[in-house]
Amino acid sequence: QSKLEQTLQQKKAQIALAIEATNVALETRDEANKKIAYYNEELLRNQQDFDAKWRELDNEMESEEKRRRQVKKQMEEEAKKARHTDDDAAQKAQLQELTAKYEAQQAEEARFEEAYLKLQEATGLKDIDELVETFLEAEE
Repeated sequence: QSKLEQTLQQKKAQIALAIEATNVALETRDEANKKIAYYNEELLRNQQDFDAKWRELDNEMESEEKRRRQVKKQMEEEAKKARHTDDDAAQKAQLQELTAKYEAQQAEEARFEEAYLKLQEATGLKDIDELVETFLEAEE
């Protein structure tokens, strides 16, 4: 019977070790699951921040493009008017006005380029096709 008791004690010790190992494994798993949940939340927040910045920059670029088209149309109309004006002084004044608008247009284009560079910096993407693809994927 002592041999049986000794075997029983050994089995109990093995079971105790197995239980301890299981408890450690469960604790490790729980901590890993907590980390996974935290990183998933962080990823979601980062994606939402990225999407918001992307929309903001996209809206800004659309607005700049619309403004550029309006200025271009206005410049073309004014240039057309300037061709039909016989008065030299009026032509010079219109030319100065067009020059000022052209310079303003260049400044607007510089702002557009700056917005594009910010977009590249925010996304880490340098290729316009990659930026568009990322935007399209984010929209889906």
